[in-house]
Amino acid sequence: MTPINKVFMLNKHDKLDHDTMKLIYETGHSRIPIYEDVELPLMSKSPNGRESTSSSIAKPRVVKKIVGVLLVKQVSVYL
Repeated sequence: MTPINKVFMLNKHDKLDHDTMKLIYETGHSRIPIYEDVELPLMSKSPNGRESTSSSIAKPRVVKKIVGVLLVKQVSVYL
């Protein structure tokens, strides 16, 4: 399985211009994941052993959430 940091993905705000389409075709993949960045609240253990959200200690962690898949075959029909 490919590690998530090595997967070719597009942000949902990326434009499908000539340069982006060239990158897509160079990957050779038929499906490209589309993601958006989301913030996850930090979880910390309280003294009683329960997890609680801790927003005052550090910034929330930003992760990529897959929101869709671009089918290269369908896009190439419209070009």
